[in-house]
Amino acid sequence: MNVLLYTSRMDGPAGHLLEAVSNLLPLNRFDFLNTVDGLYDYPRRPGNDERLVIILALTQEEFHEVHTLRPWLSDVRLILVLPDSDRETIRAGHMLRPRFLSYAQSDFQDVAAVLAEMLAGPRTATIETRRSWGELPSGS
Repeated sequence: MNVLLYTSRMDGPAGHLLEAVSNLLPLNRFDFLNTVDGLYDYPRRPGNDERLVIILALTQEEFHEVHTLRPWLSDVRLILVLPDSDRETIRAGHMLRPRFLSYAQSDFQDVAAVLAEMLAGPRTATIETRRSWGELPSGS
């Protein structure tokens, strides 16, 4: 599975983000886009059935542009990195229904941890795992 990273610039926060996630996938497993038009077309490309997208919006203007794509982003597994932690920005970010929200000022270790879980796929709880949570009720 490839991961799409959308950001308008590859320096600054985007470079820090790539450093944080580089041990999860080789760079050739990332698709990079730097225009909203490209982001609009991405979910429709053949072979993008398992869509995992990281959007790094560096400015409010960029975030508002990305936000206009809300209908096209509804079926992607999205990690959204917001330009700031303003209450209205967070509210608007949640409208995109991301799996995880972070901020451009972060060290991106949180994004790397969430991406690792998403790449690992769904986990099923085994009896051994359930036992580590506590004793199972009798009859289970």
